[in-house]
Amino acid sequence: MANLAFSNPRSWSDVEAFLGSRQTRKVGYETTMHYSWPYESDFIAIRYHNTDIVVYRPDGTAQYTNGGWQTSTTKDRISAFMPPSLSVFQRDFMWRLARNRYSDNGYWVFAKNIGDYVDGMRVRLSDGQILDVTNTYGDLRDYAALRPTLETINAE
Repeated sequence: MANLAFSNPRSWSDVEAFLGSRQTRKVGYETTMHYSWPYESDFIAIRYHNTDIVVYRPDGTAQYTNGGWQTSTTKDRISAFMPPSLSVFQRDFMWRLARNRYSDNGYWVFAKNIGDYVDGMRVRLSDGQILDVTNTYGDLRDYAALRPTLETINAE
């Protein structure tokens, strides 16, 4: 994984403190954090190339999307900006979610595969709880078919 200046936020204040008073800040190669223009200053986004892959909200949630770019680096970036209790990995050409646990030696380590990565999912930063699936502008998508999957994931 690439060296990033910021990763694994646990709250809105972590995100806001890193960006500070700047409008934009470089996080890694072709990756920046910025106040998201469609939302003015109420949202902070992580942009990889020209795609906002993570949008952080003041309510302590974040939304993750690959923007149609299901590449290894996009997956790594999304995983890096998730709460430490979650990560994304790939198995059999499919993106999957992992629930991580804090180990005795002070590191977060893979604990178990908990289901498919769902593009557009919104996650609470404090505990990694998956709340719902929305589009980039916050409109709730029809995810009735995904509801059993999300309930299973959150039960893990």
